[in-house]
This record gives sequence, structure tokens and C-alpha cells, in this order.
Amino acid sequence: MKFSHLVGKVAADKNSQRLGNIVNIEKLPRKSRQEKDSAEDTLEEHLIILVRRLFKRDIGVAIDSEKIIKVEGNYVWLDLLKEEFEKAIKESKELIERPESEIGHKDQWKPSLGLSYSAKFYIQPRPKAKKRKK
Repeated sequence: MKFSHLVGKVAADKNSQRLGNIVNIEKLPRKSRQEKDSAEDTLEEHLIILVRRLFKRDIGVAIDSEKIIKVEGNYVWLDLLKEEFEKAIKESKELIERPESEIGHKDQWKPSLGLSYSAKFYIQPRPKAKKRKK
């Protein structure tokens, strides 16, 4: 099944609590060690959810696409609780932290409120005033 239409939507848990924005769909290895015929069968599509954390770097968390319960409007409901998601945040590696050259559209990563790791690309030094000659 194609999940590319979910990019840009808001991910929520069973109780409709907001988890983050879906920023990408990637094929990652399965967690279970099932024997399959080809290497392609060992890859599964995962949703990459961007979590904005106050006073910390934003982080991308990979969630299995089989956990999708319902898609309606701008929201995607997942079959997990907020506590389980927070546990996945602690266990996951930072997938979204990439060099500026790899990021396709910087506006997509621009923080809406406050400062985050991407703010350093948008803050420019104040221009110095020229001295007047008398």
C-alpha cells in the first residue's frame, strides 16, 4: 500500500492526543527476524514522525505503518498510546538530523515557534551600521 499521501498530516494516538507531524515515509528493516525469500521482503514502510521538543532538538521517530487505524482529513490515528510513543522516542536514533544540503525544502523544517536545531540556518547577524564621516 502507498502511504505517500500521509506526508504532512498530523499523527495522533488512540485517545486523539497529538504525537507530531508525518514528514516522510521510509523503508526500514523489520524488527522481527522472519526468514523471507528476498532482501526486499525484509524491508517495511515506516512513518517518520517529527516530534518538536522544547529546549531540545527536534527528533524523527520511525513508527511501523501497520499501526495506522484511521485516516480522516488532516489526521492519522495510530494504534498506540502516548506513553508507548514516548518510549519509542527514547529508544530511537535521530533520523531527521541531517546536513543542510540533504534537506530538500528548508521551509518544511523551519520551526513554527521558539528555536530548535534548524533555527541556526534562519538567524542572520544584525547588519553593522556604517560610520559617518564628518
